[in-house]
Amino acid sequence: MSTKLQVQGILLMLIATAAALLIIIGFYTQDQIRQSTNTVKEERSILINQLADRMGLRISEAITILQIASKNDHMTNPVNASSVNANLHGIPENVDTERRKIMHDIFETDNQFQNLLFVLPNGDVYINEPFVFQKNMTTSNFAFRDWYTGAMSSHSVYVSQVVVSKSSGKPNVVIAVPVSSENGSFLGLLTGSFSLDKFQKEVENSKLYSLERIIVVDNTGAIVADSEGTSTTIRHLTGDDVFQKAIAGENGTVSNMVNGTNIFTAYAPMSVGQTRWAIISIQPYNDAFHAVTETVQESIILSILVVAIVSVAGYFLYRSFRDRVKLASELEKSNIGLQIQSQKLREADTAKEEFATMVTHELKTPLVTINGYSEMLKEKGLLGTLNEEQEDAVNKIYAASKKLENLIGDILVAQKIDLNKLHFNMIDFDAENFMNDIVQTYLVITKDKKISFKNVTTEKFTIKSDKDRLSQVFDNLIRNSIDFVPISGGKIEIGVKHEDNQAIFFVKDNGIGIPKDKQANLFKKFYQIDSSLKRQHGGTGLGLVICKGLVEGLGGRIWFESDVGKGTTFWFSIPTNTAEIQNNKLTK
Repeated sequence: MSTKLQVQGILLMLIATAAALLIIIGFYTQDQIRQSTNTVKEERSILINQLADRMGLRISEAITILQIASKNDHMTNPVNASSVNANLHGIPENVDTERRKIMHDIFETDNQFQNLLFVLPNGDVYINEPFVFQKNMTTSNFAFRDWYTGAMSSHSVYVSQVVVSKSSGKPNVVIAVPVSSENGSFLGLLTGSFSLDKFQKEVENSKLYSLERIIVVDNTGAIVADSEGTSTTIRHLTGDDVFQKAIAGENGTVSNMVNGTNIFTAYAPMSVGQTRWAIISIQPYNDAFHAVTETVQESIILSILVVAIVSVAGYFLYRSFRDRVKLASELEKSNIGLQIQSQKLREADTAKEEFATMVTHELKTPLVTINGYSEMLKEKGLLGTLNEEQEDAVNKIYAASKKLENLIGDILVAQKIDLNKLHFNMIDFDAENFMNDIVQTYLVITKDKKISFKNVTTEKFTIKSDKDRLSQVFDNLIRNSIDFVPISGGKIEIGVKHEDNQAIFFVKDNGIGIPKDKQANLFKKFYQIDSSLKRQHGGTGLGLVICKGLVEGLGGRIWFESDVGKGTTFWFSIPTNTAEIQNNKLTK
């Protein structure tokens, strides 16, 4: 009876521990969601505002150039209106050459200007530079244009509405600057047709996500630039609250439903002469906040793991109690076979002990960290704003949960390899870019551990294979190298080369190396070089088994070279066109 009470007590303790852990995970997840959401909103607002500042600066610089030119001595000299030739749509090329040279120099210096005009007070063209534009003009008077009426009525700089240039087919604006003589008499307008072509390149280069769309809209609703592409006609965005807020000088972010899809939008105003334009970033909410979604998913997985571990522990505890009771009952009825029963009991205990050893070391080790720091979080007053020590505790809780996640992931992949149920997604990708991405993934952790980590790939070629599965192989090999390189002076190199339609990859480190007598069993399931509980490095012994299964599934092979004290190099090769190998297998 006392044993039964002990079992019940342990089960109650396990249930209480699981409940406490689930509460802690809930608080942690809420905090992570809040932080991740705020980070995404702040980063996107900063990027959109910076883009607005850069574009606004381009137009401001163009305005400044024309203002400086309007005050030049040659530009403020009285005009020779009597030389205007209706057939030439202005003065001849050899008349008022000083004024024409100033305009020509501006055109040559800033290639964003398509052409420059000097317009007389009545709207007649005096000079159009370059002169070839003047000869090809179809009208000689621009008094009907908005930039003329705007500059004339305000007597100051005026930026026109967006129009499509007939010569280039691209959107531009006209900047008009009043010009007066030294005695203050009004001479006319100096104007520049400013191309917005670079704005299109700016929004395309500023786009950070494949599903993101960035647009620039003028004060009338005309789309000036669009990361999805340009058009020869000006398109309009009307009835949009975000657009109205931006041209009113506001900036911020908002989420709303558009055609059944939740959309995340960031907006900012851009000063353009006498008015404002809007810069707007549009992206599906789930794509913009994928980190938040991942946090929720990780929380769910961690909660499931906690419940699973407690359930497994409770089951084995119950089964152990049941077996002992049953065995004791049988021994009481008969002493026959006592030695055999005793031997079976020892074997069962040994098997359970080996299983318990693995479970305790590999599954319960993360829970030691979770339990230790969860006690700190339960202390009064510690569920509010966290200090540095509390944040450290939360980080360790997260690290422990990730370890559990990786463990279960390895077991699932190993099972799929055994059942020959691995699925591959074949795509074309650049080998050198793939290796650079691997380096970026581990740059932070290797830098923190002061490990020299670099990609020594020198060749450029394309591979058709499963990029994610190859990343998984590198993940296991690099994690092993990180664990076994020296604390000081650790070095890891990765690379790939092309030989006979094969991509040959390697991961090389200067770690402790593998003893010769341990090398033969290295790719066996659950094999550890040091299987004692006191080994310095964790793992189930599945990492290299998974690597071997993935590489062979992609039609390749894996091998290694290692000397104690000199480091280890793992090599693996796959065909540069794995999809072709897979197709051949299917047709056989």
